[in-house]
Amino acid sequence: MLEWLSTITVGQWALIFAGLATIIQIVPIQIKPWDMLLGLIGKALNKNIEERLAQKDAEDARNHILRFGDEIKNKVRHSEEYFNQILDDITKYEKYCNEHKDFQNARTVQTTEIIKRVYKKCYEENDFL
Repeated sequence: MLEWLSTITVGQWALIFAGLATIIQIVPIQIKPWDMLLGLIGKALNKNIEERLAQKDAEDARNHILRFGDEIKNKVRHSEEYFNQILDDITKYEKYCNEHKDFQNARTVQTTEIIKRVYKKCYEENDFL
């Protein structure tokens, strides 16, 4: 039996695997090797695109934070909901920066502190727009 196994070529092993994977895929059980394999290939192909989208989202969040900070400096009042949206952007932005140490983060540090301080004051005094 072992001699027979050692005579099988790589191509034949590939055919055996493909046949078994197809049978397993058809049988109504939860193991789906083709789905798993195609999913892994799809993730590998889309990795660069997903990373670029995540960076674009971080850059957009940074722009929102900086714009909101400028509005605060110019005495523009905001609703509590708008503050909450910016606080969500701050959370997403800081998470991205923590996961990507080479991404420039120094631009929003002071602005974020100002936004949080103003939010706390508005919350304590119930002084939202």
